[in-house]
Amino acid sequence: KLTGHLAQAQNARGIISLGGAYSNHLHALAAAGKRFGFPTVGLLRGHPQDTPTVLDLKAFGMHLHWLGYGGYRARHEPAFWLPWREHYPHLHPVPEGGGGLAGASGCGVLVEQARAQLQALGWADYDAWW
Repeated sequence: KLTGHLAQAQNARGIISLGGAYSNHLHALAAAGKRFGFPTVGLLRGHPQDTPTVLDLKAFGMHLHWLGYGGYRARHEPAFWLPWREHYPHLHPVPEGGGGLAGASGCGVLVEQARAQLQALGWADYDAWW
């Protein structure tokens, strides 16, 4: 899901995104930031807690902001990103979960990868994704 967003963020110095204390999206984003050397900021739902995911986010160098539950619900408000863009003007905002068209297009490669792996495992009689 991140490839499309990373392509859009070429002129940015890093990425800011949203998720929860168990977010696979933020985990992947923080790991990519560490691996490829760009800063990441996570806007997290709820109140500070040290889940295994959050501990990894910190270890990967992601800067965390806990929004509470009300603050996180505001993520769909038109002005939600304004203060974050002012505070982090050099970061590219990515929707919750890496969603949107860029996220969906980034998933397209997964179909071919799965097909190749399933055939290699000898599972050639599948006919649907579920």
